[in-house]
Amino acid sequence: MDKTEKVLVALFLLSGAILRFYNFWDFSLSNDELSALARLNFNSFSELIHEGIKIDGHPPAAQVILWYVSKWFGNGVFAVRSPFVIAGVLTLWFLYKTARVWIGKSGALLTIATYSTLIFPLLYSRIARPYALGMLFIALSTYFWIRIVKEQQSNRDYLFLAISLVLAAYSHYFAALVGALLAIIGV
Repeated sequence: MDKTEKVLVALFLLSGAILRFYNFWDFSLSNDELSALARLNFNSFSELIHEGIKIDGHPPAAQVILWYVSKWFGNGVFAVRSPFVIAGVLTLWFLYKTARVWIGKSGALLTIATYSTLIFPLLYSRIARPYALGMLFIALSTYFWIRIVKEQQSNRDYLFLAISLVLAAYSHYFAALVGALLAIIGV
């Protein structure tokens, strides 16, 4: 990576992070977020799974993260949304890394520049719902898949691909579908 590319990547990552972090705590929680928080009042992880997640029908990753965050840091807007904002920023990095291997420097820079400012990824990275997690785990899955296909294969890449596909499935149904398609296409 040359100096110009490093500067541009840093600029796009910084702008994407600023857009995601800027006052993400300053607007009220949505009804979806409040509904998720209402299903956190359990004394044990087992109760959370049996009484909070199984009855909801959604994959458990976001609810589990919210349960731990609320236990450790409280259920203020900043604490509740922080993991999802961080996931949104990490997604930018892995999209860049994937595009860099897959289509080259110019395509990677265009990908990160576009994705850092698109409204839907930006919005869904700023709320405590499973979408940011799904985006992150699919970006990770794609990164490890493309490393296996285009670069030297290592057992570690296969392991991380499997882990990221499982995490995608635990984060959101659409992420599970995309992960399944990625796995089928990869074979």
